[in-house]
Amino acid sequence: MKVQIIDFIKCSFKKSSNGKLLIQQVEDLTVTTGEIATLTPKRSNIHYLKATDFTELLDVFTPPYSAGDRISRYRWYQREPTPVENQTDIYEAWEL
Repeated sequence: MKVQIIDFIKCSFKKSSNGKLLIQQVEDLTVTTGEIATLTPKRSNIHYLKATDFTELLDVFTPPYSAGDRISRYRWYQREPTPVENQTDIYEAWEL
C-alpha cells in the first residue's frame, strides 16, 4: 500500500495567497505485509492511502471515541494535484 504522510506547514494553518491551506508532504512510502505506519494527532495525521494490491487495513483510533465524537473530529481535505509554484512537496488544500 502506498502511503503519503502530510503535515500542515510548521504545524500551523498557514494559508496561500488565495486562502487555501498549505500542506507539506513529509514522507512517501510503501507499506508491505507485516509492516505498520503510525500516525499521531500531532505528527503526520494527514495521510493518503492507495492500495496497490489486495489490501486489508486495520485503522485503530485512540483514545476510544464515541461514534458521534469521532465523526465530529474528522476533517476531510482535497489537495491540488500539483505542488505550488517553485516547490516540490508543498500543496494547496481545502476542507471538504
